Amino acid sequence: MNSSEEKNRKVSPSYIEVIVLSALTAVGCLYVYDTYFAQKIAVFDQKQYKEQQSKLYLEGRFNEERHKHNLARMKEFIKDHPNMVFLEQDTVAANGKVIKISDQSNEYEQTGKNESDN
Repeated sequence: MNSSEEKNRKVSPSYIEVIVLSALTAVGCLYVYDTYFAQKIAVFDQKQYKEQQSKLYLEGRFNEERHKHNLARMKEFIKDHPNMVFLEQDTVAANGKVIKISDQSNEYEQTGKNESDN
């Protein structure tokens, strides 16, 4: 082959490159779908949370403004997770991930089982 034929010759990817590229694309698509689009089911004991907040308010651990803020934060938490379906803990028999909103921060905790299973 002369040098002009070598320049005109197309280089095609090998089978391994195609497989690796396909696998990376599939993994990336699954990650994006799971993170942003897939519906997730979570268990939240709203009744217990409200009762706990009211009890702490009546005990005088925080003022009315803080009490309203905590309840508003709970509603914000639910609105901030549009791809999550929240079920009341009373309606879930088993194997639900229980969401507990922390009073100290905007984070939440997930446990692997219902508290009623204890």
